[in-house]
Amino acid sequence: MTAADAATPGYIPEPYNLQISSLIVLYRALYLQLDDEILADLQHISANFLREANSLIQESRQPSPFSPAPEEEYMPPEVFLETTEFAGHTQRLLRPKIGMELRHFRLVPREDAERSLMAQDPKISGMIAFVDLIQHPNTWWQVAHAQVSPPLRRQGMATMLYDRIAEVLNCEMRPSGWLSEDGYRFWRKRAPVSMEWYQQVGRLGSLWLNPKAVLNLHWAGRRELHRLMLAMDTGVPN
Repeated sequence: MTAADAATPGYIPEPYNLQISSLIVLYRALYLQLDDEILADLQHISANFLREANSLIQESRQPSPFSPAPEEEYMPPEVFLETTEFAGHTQRLLRPKIGMELRHFRLVPREDAERSLMAQDPKISGMIAFVDLIQHPNTWWQVAHAQVSPPLRRQGMATMLYDRIAEVLNCEMRPSGWLSEDGYRFWRKRAPVSMEWYQQVGRLGSLWLNPKAVLNLHWAGRRELHRLMLAMDTGVPN
């Protein structure tokens, strides 16, 4: 019996799904205002998801659907949106080691458009809103994180960004399984049916998780506990 069998009988997640979840949880830890205990929990969950994904790949002997991140050339920002007030720029982000495609879209005031186009690091671009996306192996795009500056929230800016991004990528974007309170409220309006089964998990504060995220969280936690128990019994780290 493998650790996966002992952790949650009858269910084993797709390794790539855990890899993507690891990155999304890390985004939440980086960008949300959280207390230290929840922040530490998210960092631990992210690391555990990645560790268990790699372990599943080794156990199954099936290659990851993602290509290992190659040495890639820097993609300069390109214009994807222009209004009288704002300019929108997009660029491909350097892929993490696990190899999935990441795409960044940002919005800046028109007066900062030239500086934003020259910025290699999105964080110094003067952006007032951004959306980062992860591409799944079957080519659909999932929102990794989205953020709008507090003074500009609830003014339709996120909707404008999502609508334009969907046109640029010619796809329907989907919410992540790990939503902030603001993200949950946004998607409740944009795609209410997809939000029906989201729930809050007490230890993670105000985050909203979909059923697969909850299942993966419990699966990875039980598998980690199983590893720890084996280590205690054998005296050999797992």
